[in-house]
Amino acid sequence: MYLSKCCFWLPLRKGLLIAAYTKLVLFTSYAIYWLSEEPRTAYREETRNDSSILLPIIVLGAVIVLEIIFSIILLIGVHKINYTTVRITYIYNAILIGVEIMMSIVYIPLESYRLYASLPDDVWLILLTSMSAALLAIVIQLYMVALVRSYLFSLRQQCVSDPESSSYSPRKPYVVY
Repeated sequence: MYLSKCCFWLPLRKGLLIAAYTKLVLFTSYAIYWLSEEPRTAYREETRNDSSILLPIIVLGAVIVLEIIFSIILLIGVHKINYTTVRITYIYNAILIGVEIMMSIVYIPLESYRLYASLPDDVWLILLTSMSAALLAIVIQLYMVALVRSYLFSLRQQCVSDPESSSYSPRKPYVVY
């Protein structure tokens, strides 16, 4: 499936740029909030001795940093119309879908089971909220993968890549008959 427009009305390249800039701004602002707020809540008196909180903090921090890095790489690739750079972000986004699916299947139910001991009445609300957020993240990531794949397909159709580099070349291919 290839998309010719982003959000049914924007040209594909502009829509991909807007999506990448939006993703970059959201993850950067979340990183700033997370860095200012998480250390205070993670090391309160009641959670200071709990070593199980360290692993989710490290994983979440790594995911935020990777998302920021790959959003920048996607922006560079789309701005420079570089096929290889955009393809790298396509592969990353496809792998991230698998990670998000595994997280929603394995981690969220296990975390809800761990929370059941301390919050038996609210655990179903937490599980429902977490699974809904994970489903939304998977759907957004699928749409992003579809956009990047469509952009890669349009790059292959519209231009000829120079064998020496992966940058855009507006010339027609030389065909020997």
